[in-house]
Amino acid sequence: RYAKDHGWKTPDDVHFWCMMGDSEFREGSLLECLPDVAERQLANVTWIVDYNRQNLDGTRIPNNRGLQGTDADRIEGTAVANGWEVIQLRHGGFREQVFAKKGGDALRAVFERGFTDYHYQALVWKRDARQMRDAVIAKDKACKALVESLSDADVVRLFFDTGGHDHQAIVKALEASKRDQHRPTLIIAHTIKGRGLQCVAANGNHSAMPEASEVVAIL
Repeated sequence: RYAKDHGWKTPDDVHFWCMMGDSEFREGSLLECLPDVAERQLANVTWIVDYNRQNLDGTRIPNNRGLQGTDADRIEGTAVANGWEVIQLRHGGFREQVFAKKGGDALRAVFERGFTDYHYQALVWKRDARQMRDAVIAKDKACKALVESLSDADVVRLFFDTGGHDHQAIVKALEASKRDQHRPTLIIAHTIKGRGLQCVAANGNHSAMPEASEVVAIL
């Protein structure tokens, strides 16, 4: 925009994309930059936060009582307070199909507000359908009939089906981020670190090396 204002020929559809980790979002340089982008109405800016709840030392444990929510809620609140549009890319297509069934509203609420990041991460790491099912019911008994109607494989799939791994959901979010002509957009893409690998959701998986067989399986 600066170049265009000064007479230089520039494309009309330029868009700036920036991807960062959820831990990196805590860095001072980003928080200092956040209000400037919105104040200057740089609507062609989209930041994407890879929200996998982990850092180098393991699962991050924010103060849920103080934040009154997860760190995803803190990130959203910070961005909104500084004039950004925020898209929470929480759920994949399979989850949305399950949420559409009877009891789905309660189940959605459990996944969005019921679990702390640490509890959710531990359940994903264990990959135990019984523990996952019991944890959901313990949060809201209104989910009991629905989660008990799912097979063990589908319960595990439900926990792993975050929006940041769903291609259709990602494309929809990217397209939506370009619609506002006055505000920049922050996409919080919920993901699971190591998805598809043996080290999935494990503490210390930042430095884990996959076996050759795992690489072949993913390819």
